[in-house]
Amino acid sequence: MSADWTIACAREPRQELILGSVAAVMPEHYVRESTDGLLLEILDGGGDDGGGSTVIAIELPRLVRVAAELDRLLHGATVTAPAGGTVPLALTADAGAEAREQPVWWLDLHATAPAAGPLADTLAHTIAGTCDGAVVGPRGEA
Repeated sequence: MSADWTIACAREPRQELILGSVAAVMPEHYVRESTDGLLLEILDGGGDDGGGSTVIAIELPRLVRVAAELDRLLHGATVTAPAGGTVPLALTADAGAEAREQPVWWLDLHATAPAAGPLADTLAHTIAGTCDGAVVGPRGEA
């Protein structure tokens, strides 16, 4: 079974920050970019020659221009902040109209196997910590 996490950030999670988070959490893994440039695949071994299998896939960030849209997308979901961080105001029930109008960066992380769940959770919180974000998930089997 697989599981998914969503990371919502106040600051743009640039690709170099994402790669730095991968290197910090999973230094023994390889990273490959999809041919369309929209996905980073974390491989368990084998490197770029295709010998490894994808254990985690990260969809690159998308800008949600109206944070209130997150209410609809994440209704009822559990939102957690990384250690030492706080959930961005736009993602809380206490957010006022001004906070809800602030743009939010959104990216999805998908663990392809149950064994990858703990690493995926750590990676999601690490990325969120670099970009003033919070994590929703896991959804599915972690």
